[in-house]
Amino acid sequence: MNDWIPAAVLWGLTLVRLPTVRNREALPAFWGSLFASIAFTLYVPSVYLTVDNAMGGGNIAGLILSEFVIAALWQIQRSLQVATTTGTVPARDRPWVRWWAVCSLAMLLTYPGWNAPESTRWMVSVYGAHPALLVFQTFAVTFIMTVSVSALRICWPRMNQMEGLFGAGFRMVLAGFGIALMIAGMRLYGNFLPPGSGAKAAVEQFFELAQQVIVILVSLGLSLPRLTAVAQKFALTVRAAQMLRTIQPIWQGVASAEMDLVIDSKPYSKAEFLSINSVARLQRRVSEIRDAEIRARTSGYTMDPQSAEIVREVETLLYNYPDSHTSSEKQRVET
Repeated sequence: MNDWIPAAVLWGLTLVRLPTVRNREALPAFWGSLFASIAFTLYVPSVYLTVDNAMGGGNIAGLILSEFVIAALWQIQRSLQVATTTGTVPARDRPWVRWWAVCSLAMLLTYPGWNAPESTRWMVSVYGAHPALLVFQTFAVTFIMTVSVSALRICWPRMNQMEGLFGAGFRMVLAGFGIALMIAGMRLYGNFLPPGSGAKAAVEQFFELAQQVIVILVSLGLSLPRLTAVAQKFALTVRAAQMLRTIQPIWQGVASAEMDLVIDSKPYSKAEFLSINSVARLQRRVSEIRDAEIRARTSGYTMDPQSAEIVREVETLLYNYPDSHTSSEKQRVET
């Protein structure tokens, strides 16, 4: 797998989650995605070497990468706790904060004893049998395994309760942490295989591919509902821009005669295509048409059936638009 693909996927998922940063409950998933994005950017060999050389060498980039990986997994586990627990979860969170701090600090303290002068992304493969690096890996692997077990305990009992996109997302997260648990000890085992042997090369190749698959599965699983909402909103915005053109002749025929009811008479601009302005303008146009229609009825006006059907179609579209007031009311009633 190309080294840039996981980083690009993760940065894309992070950008999708960016609008949720003001939502406290959504923050752990955002931090998890951001930390994973940074880690897998450092995982690219050219980036790894550049950062390591800039910071004085000695594979300090490997330490930073690993710290970001365990921080990402911890935040993802937190996001699962938040998503499946009613109310706040500070009591459950405190032990995990302490456990992450212990493992992170232990990993950091091993760095002076690494004795790994050659900067290489495959640092563990080259120097993994050194005592300090074995301690470093033990704490990292132990943390990954405990986080994976916790995530599996959260996800597994709730699988039958999850449907649709949430169910698919949970299954992806479950698969990712399941793979992480299975391969966590493989890294330690690989250190004791003979250098240059076929078994060691196979373990390293499998581990490298598996960890990329794990991060993408978990991050994509958490982001799946959000990605679908963004896609739905984009599709409705495109449709709103199209309907704004369709409804323009109806507006001119009804509302233009009642200009005191018109908020904005500026013609539709092609520059607003795919813009949120097209939705806001469409909402105004429908309101102006309906207000003008009510007034015109006192003079015997009746909208023709074709125009009335178009206006109803637009109202339905706006009702389903994610950010609209009517959509919010609909979701409140449905829940």
